[in-house]
Amino acid sequence: MKNNLTVLTIVVFFVGSIAFNNNHWVAEAKEWDQADEIQNVSELKHHIQDGSTKKMKDSMIRQPVAEPDLTQEEVQQEMTLQEPELKPEPLPEPKPEPQAVAPKQSKPAASTQAPQDLQWLARIIHAEAKGEQMLGKVAVGAVVLNRVKHEEFPKSIYKVIHQKNKKGKYQFQPVANGKIHNQPDQDSIEAAKLAMKGNDPTNGALFFYNPKLSRSNWMANLPKKAQIGNHIFAGS
Repeated sequence: MKNNLTVLTIVVFFVGSIAFNNNHWVAEAKEWDQADEIQNVSELKHHIQDGSTKKMKDSMIRQPVAEPDLTQEEVQQEMTLQEPELKPEPLPEPKPEPQAVAPKQSKPAASTQAPQDLQWLARIIHAEAKGEQMLGKVAVGAVVLNRVKHEEFPKSIYKVIHQKNKKGKYQFQPVANGKIHNQPDQDSIEAAKLAMKGNDPTNGALFFYNPKLSRSNWMANLPKKAQIGNHIFAGS
């Protein structure tokens, strides 16, 4: 009986050991399978991720971005909107140049446009100042021109030379006696030119006379301006 129990115990122990070992081996096999599966899954994910990333990169490199189809007019409008319009800067307004103002000139002594003006002035100088120095000749011509400028006398050389007084007599004796028609010498012509250029040694006198020959008290009472040669120049 004891032997049977002993044998049974040994058998049970042996069977239990085998069962335990089988269970242990099965558990370890499952753990190994799970570890291999996890490793395979991890490698698979990593492979998938690498492949996806590579495909995405290749897709980005190989496939250009599609651009919308634009007509030439739309492209031109888009370029016009993008590019700022360059407007030319306005040119500064030109400043007006200062106009030269002609200096005011005094009233000309006589018109030099007509040749007869010079001729008549030279004749009266020759008739009234024959024998005088050049300064005395110019002074006689200046008196005639001063009268042309004065408001109480005619406005031309010819009219001044041929003017009559209130009694109807010529104011210049050579006009009355006809000597005014004698041809003047060259000195008288030069003196007339100098007088017409504005030379006036009489200081604006309107009359002249020879004190040795004149008997006019009225003339003698005029304010004297200058005495040149044989003539006294007076009045203004």
